[in-house]
Amino acid sequence: MPIILYICLYIVMIGYGISLPVLPFFMKELARAQGVGVSQLSLHVGAVTAIFAFMQLLFAPLWGMLSDKTGRRKPLLIMGLAGYVVSMALAGVSHNITTLYAARMLNGIFAAAVLPIAAAYIVDVIPVKHQAQGLAWHGTAVGLGVVSGPVLGSVFIYLLDGHPVRFWGLDINRFSGPFFIASLLAAAALIIAAIRLPESSRGARIPSAEKLAAQQPGTGHNTSIMPTIAAFLLLSLLSQFGLSLFEATFVLHAQRTMVFTAAQLGFVFMTCGFVMAAAQGTVVAGFIERLGVGRVLPFGFIFMGLGLLMLMVTGTMGTILLSVGILASGMAIITPSIAVLIARRAGDRLGKGLGMLAGANSIGQTLGPLIGSMIFVYNIHLPYLLTAGVLFTAAGGIFIKNKK
Repeated sequence: MPIILYICLYIVMIGYGISLPVLPFFMKELARAQGVGVSQLSLHVGAVTAIFAFMQLLFAPLWGMLSDKTGRRKPLLIMGLAGYVVSMALAGVSHNITTLYAARMLNGIFAAAVLPIAAAYIVDVIPVKHQAQGLAWHGTAVGLGVVSGPVLGSVFIYLLDGHPVRFWGLDINRFSGPFFIASLLAAAALIIAAIRLPESSRGARIPSAEKLAAQQPGTGHNTSIMPTIAAFLLLSLLSQFGLSLFEATFVLHAQRTMVFTAAQLGFVFMTCGFVMAAAQGTVVAGFIERLGVGRVLPFGFIFMGLGLLMLMVTGTMGTILLSVGILASGMAIITPSIAVLIARRAGDRLGKGLGMLAGANSIGQTLGPLIGSMIFVYNIHLPYLLTAGVLFTAAGGIFIKNKK
């Protein structure tokens, strides 16, 4: 059963990744057509990019709570996929900024249902001892989809450049085409899930001790689970902050230090995504199952901090790829580890816990580029140095906690 979920996640994230290369250019074209000035244009490009993460922040916990309350994950997963299909198509037919904003908001709202509910679904149907493996493959499916998407999107941009297609009254050009393709791919995932995915038995895999713990203060239905998982949410936020800061500032950093081309930058980001995706479902899951989450997790923050520090002194493509690979390996450790910890602590409020995790990740993804770009103005190495210090501090805190 999980394989169906992994396929759906992969397809959906391909659809998300397809739109990434074209979204800023599409916004610029619509803005210019409406006579928007250059200064306003920059604000719109940033806002339409950030609004997706903001909608996830708001709605992921709500979708998770709804799945816990109803006890049925499949209908909500189907609803999320259906909304994702419609929102991507709406982006493709957009002829003004307002419509594109609306499409992007809806896209974030419904994507907020797919990822955490799929993760909760996986925990429902996989034995506890194999949860790390299941959640690691969840991360692998998402990561591979995100990596594959921009490549496929770039191909369609190239094919449709100067050769627009009119189909059923729709103008499919280099800007709108990737959104329509994303909608079709999400529709395929929707059909697969609707036909082949049975309903999960929520709570069937929760050990009796954890069910009892779920009724204690801080985990029961009438109280908040925030005190129980707050530390994990903070750690996940920090890791996403570090990753998104790297992604946002590396373009500027590489152009200042090595004058990278667009192709070289793309290869670096593809390497980062591929290492994160491949490592989660292979070596990382094995280490977590053999050694335990507590022993493995701090090394994720150490690797991330080390990778950022190495980027400050590297001068060749080979050393940059090594640095990025180490950083990505750290994220590959952190992502499934924290998901496992939250799944074990959330008890019968699993959907809400994983929804809050998605929301915390969205905060980190939003703050990373914003703060990183501000610090970069003062010194090009300072964002990496300060963030590495925070990550090493987090690792130290975990080591201390484990010894108590």
